[in-house]
Order: sequence, then structure tokens, then C-alpha cells
Amino acid sequence: MRVLSASALQREIGLRFSSNHLKNVLLNASASGALGIKTFASGEGRKEGELGSNDFTQNKSSNKKFSSLVDDSKGNVGGQQDFRSRADQRFSARRECAAHSMISSYTKSQDPLLVLAKEGRWQELVVSLTGSPAERHVGTTKECFVWFGRSGKQSASLTLFELLKNAGESEKTLTHYLLVYTTAFAASFGAEQGWKSFRAVEDMVGVKPNSTLFEDLINFFCNQGQVSRGLDILDEMQKRGLTLRPTSFSPLIKSFSDHLMLDEAFETIAAMRRLKVEISLEIYNVLIGACVKAGDMEKAYRVLSDLQQQGLQPNSESFHQLIKGFAQQKRLKRALGVVQEMDHFGLKPDKYTYFVLLRACGSNKDFSEATKLFKVIADLGLESDETVLSALIQAHVDNNKLDQVLQLVKKLDMKGTIVGVDGTSQILRGLALAGRLDEAIRTYEELGTKGKLPSPESVATLLVVLGKAGRMDTMLKIFEEACSPGSWSDYPATYRTNYLNVFCSHICLGYFSHKQLEGGVKFLEHITKLGMTNNRTLYDKIFLQITNSKGDGEEENSINAGDGLALLRALKAKGVQLSRLAHETLLDHCASMRDSEKAWELVHEMEKECLPLNIMTRIRLFRVFVAARNERDAKKVLEKTRRVDLLDRDVRFLLQKIMQHEFETIEADSFKDIPSFQALLAIQKQLKVALGSY
Repeated sequence: MRVLSASALQREIGLRFSSNHLKNVLLNASASGALGIKTFASGEGRKEGELGSNDFTQNKSSNKKFSSLVDDSKGNVGGQQDFRSRADQRFSARRECAAHSMISSYTKSQDPLLVLAKEGRWQELVVSLTGSPAERHVGTTKECFVWFGRSGKQSASLTLFELLKNAGESEKTLTHYLLVYTTAFAASFGAEQGWKSFRAVEDMVGVKPNSTLFEDLINFFCNQGQVSRGLDILDEMQKRGLTLRPTSFSPLIKSFSDHLMLDEAFETIAAMRRLKVEISLEIYNVLIGACVKAGDMEKAYRVLSDLQQQGLQPNSESFHQLIKGFAQQKRLKRALGVVQEMDHFGLKPDKYTYFVLLRACGSNKDFSEATKLFKVIADLGLESDETVLSALIQAHVDNNKLDQVLQLVKKLDMKGTIVGVDGTSQILRGLALAGRLDEAIRTYEELGTKGKLPSPESVATLLVVLGKAGRMDTMLKIFEEACSPGSWSDYPATYRTNYLNVFCSHICLGYFSHKQLEGGVKFLEHITKLGMTNNRTLYDKIFLQITNSKGDGEEENSINAGDGLALLRALKAKGVQLSRLAHETLLDHCASMRDSEKAWELVHEMEKECLPLNIMTRIRLFRVFVAARNERDAKKVLEKTRRVDLLDRDVRFLLQKIMQHEFETIEADSFKDIPSFQALLAIQKQLKVALGSY
């Protein structure tokens, strides 16, 4: 297996990132007026990993690139170091969020055995748990292993494993406890330490893990963003001679597909073929979904064709993915045509098919087609289905037909048809977006009287509109209810944590847009003390939203760069350490406001935090000074940019694209007569000199 040096690995990752992504960053910036920092920082929207003209069944370059993923002669399933590193980089943000959001519900239990565990009275605990299997409470034993793992009590867990084994506990149950302990340990101390602890317990206790245990571990580590550890475990399974099944690979393929790492997903499929592991229809559907998400419908149809060549028949889910894909591309007629393709395979449209089609009508602003579909749905007797109704209501809301949908809901109510939480959430969102806040709040409260909460998306929309309207008390009341322990308990923990960050950032922006800096900072202090959010993620999100808000005075209560700078300083005064992302997003805001002075103040703040001005910082600064028509400072940035950076083709592209965008903002019929055009010409001349020197 080829091992890369640190510098070589960094270079490979840098080249991959640069060539596939940097140009799209600026193209997005030209349209949005920002340098694309959100996309650049998070990797959202990054389209990677496309195959060439050959599909994965014939792609020799793919097999060569993935030659170390499955090397039958060496027994190595894990893959190259650069493959693992690329995967881990992509998943790092997700891992941080997941680790932060895991809440230990068992710590609130008053079970006396758990009290012993929490108080560290290990000897009493293991004695209490080691009666005959019939006398033990299996659930409590499991909870104690979770506590051992979370607390890093490896010696205590070893003692308990030994005693349980000597008491006649079955191998199956011991294996389950080993999984519980390992995942809890890894959640607290990281994947590497979790794996080491697993090996130590396995060796000392003599437990023999089976394929199911290893597959559960692969799934866990992939969900934690540690895909390279999942590949290691796949290696381990092959070395031990355990059977590799579709379920051994599916967590890896799903993780790659979720993050649009299509090369890696298809290469994993190629590895399965070389190992003669069956590829299930479920895995094919995941691949179709990944292609759809990446916007590559041609490749999605190649996957559909390949699964048929393998003797499988597509199901409704296969076609639902295709409908979604065409809807995303605003090709509604093509999406409707997929229904005819389903009929060719003997598949009839079900309620979910119509749900997807109605959603497509909403996103494509085609209300007339949505109306036709609903008539078909009514004829089929599906009009009372809550899922279908929510999609129909969303189509109305997205097409600004709010009054019509309210009348429809009244008619359905008279028939005894229940709209449901999802449909009501869409109505709430529509009322909020229309500025009908009193009706929106009344709808929210009506759901509350039934003991239910609207969807997090609709609550987020309501909070935004309340913040703009300055109704802070109502906003805080809704936030408090959203933070109650039972809120959205059926959602994954990471999902709830993410929306909690969104809610907090909306509330802060509500304060800042009304020049209530002190109130916003106090709110942040409060939630920080309660430990309700991932603070670093929250602060970054707040500054991103400030950057994306209008700050040029066109909107009432707009947030300008001065407001963002004041917040940055206020948080630092409270001892908060802000990331580079927080500082640089404000530079983007300065560019949109053409504010050179505030940009230099931000540079000084970065210097105080010992954040060096890297090439992306300098590109942002150059954009600020070009937008402000500041010849002197633009020249200064170019002069202080390193020669090696100016030689980089992507850096040169970005600098030239900045100039192109600014020229395009000047009206063609009058640009020659205004001073800003002359300033732009002078800066362009300076840029040509700087780039031409190399």
C-alpha cells in the first residue's frame, strides 16, 4: 500500500480541492455578491467524484485508483491513505456536530445500579450485576456498559465482562455489550481510542466478534464521520476470514453518497464486485439518489440500467429518486414522464409518487399541474392522506396561493379530513412569509393545544419573521418551547442540534437588526452557560447570516459591517475565541458594502488573534478594495501577496474574476463617464502588472 508523506498528502488534497471547487466558489460569489465563504468553508454544493464516459463496470482508471481498497493478494480492504484522508476531511464537520449532540439520557435515571456507576463504586456495581442471568436486568447492565464507555473505565468494564462470562452469560449477549461499550467509548474519546479499547477488551475477555458486530461498528463510525475507521474494520473482517456481505459495505456507500463523493461510492461498488459480494437493490437506490443529488441524471440512468443487467428489477423508490432529480432541474414534464416508465415495469404510482410529484410542482411554480394532480389523487381516494395533503399545501404556498389553500383546508375540515402536523406546518410557513404574523402565531398555538409542535423548518421561518418585526418576547417564548426536552424527539440528535443552532442564530439576528447588541450578547451568554449548542458552530453561523443579510440600507433594520464588527469585539470581550471563518465572513460583508475602513479594522482584529493573512484572506481583501474602488489599498494587497501564490492558476483566476464581476456591475451605457470606471481600470492595470511579473 502506497503511503504518502504529510506534505504530499496535503498537496494532493489541496490540488483536488483547488481544481474542483475554487472556481465554483467565485462563480457563486458573482451571483450572490459574496465570495462564497459558506460554500468554501462547509463544502456544501461541492460537486465531486464524477466518473468519465465509462460507467463503473468498465472504468479502468477507477479500478486502478481503488486498487488498494481490495487487494486479494494482500488481504487489504482499507484503501490508500489519501483515500481515507480525503474521506475523513469531508466528514470532520459532521463528526464534530454528532459528538457534541449526543445526550446521555441514562444519566438522569435514578436506578441504584447506575448511581453506583456514576459515583465510581465499581466493585459494588459488578457484584450487584453478576448474579445468575435470570436475576440480572439486562437493560441496566447495558446502561452500565454505556456509562463505563463514556467515562473511559476500561478496567471496570473488563472486570464486569469477566464476571458476566463466568456467570454463564451467552456469547451473543457479551458481543452486544462489547458493541455498546465500544460505541460509547468512541463517542467520548474518539474513534482511535475507541478501537484500541475494543481490541483490549476483546483480547483479555476472549469474546469472539461476529460479522454483525463488525458491521454495526462500521455503521457507527461512518455515522460519526470516521469513514477511514470503517475501512479499517472492513480490513479486519477480511483478515479474520469473516463473511463480507452487502451490509458490510452499505454504510460506507451511504456515507460517500450522502456527501456526493461519487468516485468513492462507485469504487466501493467495484470492490464489492471483485470480492463477489452481492449488490442489493437498496444499494443501487442509494447510488441513484447520490447521482440525482449531484444533478447527474445521465449517470443515474446508467445505474438504473446496470441494476437490470445484474438481474434486479427497479422498485418505486428507484423511480421516485428520478422524479426528484428532474424536479430539481425544473424539468417537470420529464418528471411526469417517469410515471409512464414505472408502468413499463408494472409499477403503479402510490401516494408517495404523488407526494413527490406535488413537491415538484411546488418547486417548479406550476400550480396548474398541481391542481390536475390533485384531481387524479381525489379520484384515487388519496385526498385525505396527510402526506399527500402536506405536499399539496406546500405547492399552494410556494406558488403564493395562500388564500386558496386556506379555503381548501376549511372544506376538508368540514368533511372531517385531518390536515396533520406537516400540512399545518406548511400553512404556518406561508402565513409567516406573507407577513400575517398574528395568524401564524395563532396557528402555532393551536398546534400547541394539541400537544404538538410544527416542523423545525416552519419554526425557523417564523423566528426569522418575528425577529425582523421586532417581536422579541414572542420569539423567545417560541424558542423556549422549542428547547423543551420532548421537542422533536423523533428526529436524530444531530438534526435537533443543528436546528437549535439555526434558532439561536435567528434570534441573535433579530436583536442585532434592531440595534440591540447587548440583548443579543446576553442571549448568547445564557445559552452558552446552559450548554445548549455547539458554540463554535453557532458563532460561525451567526456571522455567516450577517454576511448574507442586506447591509446597504435598502432594507429597514439592515445589519451593516459595523454591527458585525461590534458583535465580534463584544464576544471577544467576553472571552469568546472566534474562528477564522467568523472574521473572514465579515470581510465578505465589507465587500458587499464597499467598506475599506471596516475591512482594515477586521484585519487588525485577526492580527490580535494571531490569525495570519493567508491567500484566501488576501483575495477577500482585494475584493473589498476593488468593490470600494480603492486603488491604493488594492495595490498594497497585490504587492504583499507571495510570488508562489500569484503563480497559482486558481488564485489568478479568482483575482481576474473579481475584476470581471465589478466591471459587469457598471451600466454599459454610462460606465465611461463615471469615476468608478476609471478607478477599476487603474486597479485592473495594477493586477496585470502583478500577474504579468510572473
